[in-house]
Amino acid sequence: MTKNEDIEQALLSNKSLEELIKEKVQQEIDAEIVAASGSRKPREITKFSELPKDKIFADSAVYSLFNRATKQRALINGSQVECLIGIDNSLREKLTSHQVDTFLVEDYYVKFHHASI
Repeated sequence: MTKNEDIEQALLSNKSLEELIKEKVQQEIDAEIVAASGSRKPREITKFSELPKDKIFADSAVYSLFNRATKQRALINGSQVECLIGIDNSLREKLTSHQVDTFLVEDYYVKFHHASI
């Protein structure tokens, strides 16, 4: 059907003008939602050097944490890494300048794993 035929069918139906407007608005909203949901897919970053500086300590950054004492491995996010670093500003500067992507804190070995942006 062409656009004119669609308009003609809508006018010939026994719907009020308000109902037709409501249907049109709902169709536009549905189209916007479909367009918005399909347009942005998260990008997976696995190289620490490609990670933007503002995302190093974000929740979307995932780090691998290895406890040397108990031999256990866990995944933690960027804000947890920031807490592990604490007041060690030299290590924080090395991370934000992409000089290192792995470091030791007490009994923990921490390495960048991936990030979703």
